Amino acid sequence: MFFSSGFFGSLLTGSGKWNASLAAKAFEFFPAGGKKKTIPYESIHGVRSAPGVMWSEVTIESSKGSVKFDGIGNSQAALLTGLLKSRVADDLLAAIEPHRKSIANLSRSFKMLLGKERYLSNFDITVWASRQESKIGEPARAVLAAVRNPLFPSSRLEGNLQAQIELLMDVLQGKSSIVAERNEKFVDAEMAAHKIFFDSVEKTPLTDEQRRAAIVMEDRNLLIAAAGSGKTSSVVGKVGYALLRGYATPDQILVLAFNNHAAKELEERINERLASILNGSNVKVKTFHALGLEIIAEVENAKPTVPDFAGDSGGGRKLIDELIQHLISTDRTFATEWALFRAVFLRSAKDPTKFSSVEEWHQYVKETGDYIEGRNGYQTLNGELVKSQGELAIANWLYMNGVTYQYEKPYQYRTADKQYRQYHPDFFFPDVGCYLEHYALDANGHPPPAFGDKYLQSMEWKRALHAEKGTDVFETYFSEFVSGTLFKKLETELTRRDIKFQPRSTEEILERINQHQGPQTNEFYGLLLTFMKHAKSNQVSRKALEAAAHGHSQVARATLFVRLVSKILDQYARKLKESESVDFEDMIINAARYSQEGRYQHSYQLIFVDEFQDISRARADLLQGLLRHAPACKMFVVGDDWQSIYRFAGSDISLFTSFDTYFGVTATNYLTKTFRSNQGIANVAARFVQSNQNQIQKSVVAVDPLMDQVVAVRKVERRQDVHGHISACLSEIAKAAQAANEVRSVYFLARYRRQQPENLAEWRDRFADTLTFDFKTIHSSKGLQADYVILLGLQAGKLGFPSIIADDPLLELVMPSPEMYPHAEERRLFYVALTRARHGVYLLASKFAPSVFMDELEADAEYSAMLRYPETEGVTVTGAPVEKCPDCGRGQLKVRNGKHGQFLGCSEYPSCRYTRDMCRTVRWKA
Repeated sequence: MFFSSGFFGSLLTGSGKWNASLAAKAFEFFPAGGKKKTIPYESIHGVRSAPGVMWSEVTIESSKGSVKFDGIGNSQAALLTGLLKSRVADDLLAAIEPHRKSIANLSRSFKMLLGKERYLSNFDITVWASRQESKIGEPARAVLAAVRNPLFPSSRLEGNLQAQIELLMDVLQGKSSIVAERNEKFVDAEMAAHKIFFDSVEKTPLTDEQRRAAIVMEDRNLLIAAAGSGKTSSVVGKVGYALLRGYATPDQILVLAFNNHAAKELEERINERLASILNGSNVKVKTFHALGLEIIAEVENAKPTVPDFAGDSGGGRKLIDELIQHLISTDRTFATEWALFRAVFLRSAKDPTKFSSVEEWHQYVKETGDYIEGRNGYQTLNGELVKSQGELAIANWLYMNGVTYQYEKPYQYRTADKQYRQYHPDFFFPDVGCYLEHYALDANGHPPPAFGDKYLQSMEWKRALHAEKGTDVFETYFSEFVSGTLFKKLETELTRRDIKFQPRSTEEILERINQHQGPQTNEFYGLLLTFMKHAKSNQVSRKALEAAAHGHSQVARATLFVRLVSKILDQYARKLKESESVDFEDMIINAARYSQEGRYQHSYQLIFVDEFQDISRARADLLQGLLRHAPACKMFVVGDDWQSIYRFAGSDISLFTSFDTYFGVTATNYLTKTFRSNQGIANVAARFVQSNQNQIQKSVVAVDPLMDQVVAVRKVERRQDVHGHISACLSEIAKAAQAANEVRSVYFLARYRRQQPENLAEWRDRFADTLTFDFKTIHSSKGLQADYVILLGLQAGKLGFPSIIADDPLLELVMPSPEMYPHAEERRLFYVALTRARHGVYLLASKFAPSVFMDELEADAEYSAMLRYPETEGVTVTGAPVEKCPDCGRGQLKVRNGKHGQFLGCSEYPSCRYTRDMCRTVRWKA
């Protein structure tokens, strides 16, 4: 049958005149103005038609490429497509007909594979498929080529032949459920066959989830383990099972941990519990660093030197300080820019257009600013409290340049009336009588939509007032702060008005900065270390860093930071070179390169990785290198993305949450039963961390079913009240311990080490018979547990929890998959803190500047049954309970000082201006 583009079809579609026909063995056609061409039916694997109003375009995909035929009528196109698919199907069926015996052999071979006494992995199937093609020869290849063709007509086969080919086709295309069903039955059978082993390998029998995780032997295995669910027992069980079933010998097993303590503990546990199986042999557990040293030593015939300052402890911060002080004393440009960054850009500034309401803006100021004498804002180097980060930048820049200014000095003309208070411009320069107003405008001159029309009307009123009174004023905008043009504009405007600049010395500026930012310095050094680790681990070049900074949402801040950190990195590299040593990042990177290049060979059949949520890019590259040249080697990793809290050490959570993307076909299993926390604590913690939908969603079931009121909340008014609150918590815990006739353990946990209570010795003496105590930062408590946890420091602010420095957007510059969810890692840190407790948690939260995490817990009705509020008599000054603002419903009433004495005002001021006399306060009974 013949087909062609019609006269009008070829003319109007521009296809030219073509002719085609379906010959006996091939599709033949004459392209417009060309010679005859053929496409064998057996090579065609795709035919489709795209109809238009009158004409269609037919596309034929074959091993020779793609050919399009346009300008053919719609009905003719449908006929051509149908006939061609039919001819291809006929040809494919004819191709396999002589090979029925080969098909039967393939089917028989596959059944033998299914009958093997082992878990069938993707690698097993792949090896089997490749062997069949090479073993059975040309007939098998013809059959495989035919059944793999998308146009193969399996529905036209009959009887047993159809079933065999359909099964083989599904298996070879990776779509078969047969292997999965077979593996499920195998797991069930193995659980029964090795029941005695699984019952006795640990002190308590393994759970069904742990047994399943031990038996499944896919190429890559991910075990997601909830806090307190027995992941170490799972590792012991899997190593033991692998040895019993002959998957590997002890010397073919590599177990990796992240630090020496964990490696030693895990090695002792494995070899002790599996002594009867090991028969005198040992399974070695190594750190990544030890493995890296081993690989480099073997390839280079010399062990590299790792300097003391390359550790992950406080020595890193000490070194950073030494490098910075060296640069300050030797590089004038660095010193100036370092002072500018610390004074103006230390904190990330959120774009005002991103706020959904004025209330959200005020909440942001609470979280990121300072709380001084009952007011929220940002404290300048001059000591005053300003309302925004833009104003903070202006004030500190003026201070650095010795420009005299007054903040919010009343306007020189009276404007107050019955409706409005006196106008206070942002800045006043008394030397020249000039005002400065700073507005939250974007690059197009638009204010944030959330601020409403009032903000725009206020701007217009102020402009009109200055014009009417003839007072000198100029304006600056938030967009100028972000872009970096703000300070040049300030210099130009002030110079034009003959304002004298008397720049302070860098030494004086840094001394004042250290007075104001002292506690933040350590946190900022931590950010620098985190940035440097990720820059090295992810091998981000200087050029890439600069390009990323120029594309950053806070371009001025990012480009200045990159200039500074680049010089610090150069000094760090010089330090390494002088000591003829490498740091841990370089060591892992070099080891990864050697393993990927095949210069390091190993005989491992099983690789285990503990705490995989802490993996870095460089370590992941090392693992991929080990696996690349050992295709039969299997990898088993265990961890919990909810407990990924070591980004400062280089970890990248996306390697866990997108595990199969990086490592290939993966079997994922879960440990959802926790033996530690009761169900109430587990529910609060799980719900809280899963608010971030990017975390792997899962359920946690506790052995202890207790749910109600297991998390106690205490609101602290003043810092000096903390001691009384803690004493009340301890008295309550001691009563429970006495009732149970037990000694209970208590952890004091905090975001920062400086938050350690001063009265530990006093409490140890007082409660010696019933309680034991320990203080830990939340990071250092990871992997530990206590009967009770008292969580300190739940407050907003620059040194609050969540930390605003730890989640700095600057890390986006060096992380391939940065987390966009607010406080993502800090949220996981809160989860870790909660899940250290077995019986109960006490949250000590600021009453007037509460953590955003505390606000979230209290705003969600789902938490209400699990939270309780113990009485706080004798702890606060007034003895008054926390009282919600009756006007806005969001804030809390707190004591303020006014001209006529104390009064109660809403904590949401200035967005809510509700006040009430102190005499109306309802007090608790004594």
